[in-house]
Amino acid sequence: PEPLYHKFRAWDRTEAPWAAGFDKARHGGLLPAIKASGAQGWFPFHPDLDASSVARARAHGLKVGGWTVNAEADMQRLIGLGVEAICTDYPDRLATASRS
Repeated sequence: PEPLYHKFRAWDRTEAPWAAGFDKARHGGLLPAIKASGAQGWFPFHPDLDASSVARARAHGLKVGGWTVNAEADMQRLIGLGVEAICTDYPDRLATASRS
């Protein structure tokens, strides 16, 4: 059988397959589109989070989390930003970071 990755490489790059055809441009950007979809939160890759992006998400009434945060320094940074959720492969490190 043909490997699936060939099909993904041919996918129309203007539409993300996981977005089910939801067009962020129709809503004025990503965060308004997330809110319009009925979602309650935004969960980007953790390097994309800073004080400004968290504030913009909160202005749209969204909770914020980050993934996959494995370095304790990154965990502490996100805790300092006040995110509601952190996805990690090392929950023991997160427990330590959240206590400091």
